[in-house]
Amino acid sequence: VMAWEILTGKKLFVADNEAELVRLVLEAPLHPPSSLRPSVPPEVDAIVMGLLERDPANRIVSSRAVTR
Repeated sequence: VMAWEILTGKKLFVADNEAELVRLVLEAPLHPPSSLRPSVPPEVDAIVMGLLERDPANRIVSSRAVTR
């Protein structure tokens, strides 16, 4: 989440209360950073989206995986 926010300069999830925040974290569509900042390279988009993957089986789980 921090990588996405640093790249876009925006909050990924904005909610009025904790229940709404949890719903957004679990269900809100996730868009690559380049959707807000076209200068973000596709390779960086792929890394960030891999880090945000909701399915643990598909999520990037270590910095070693990112550097390969």
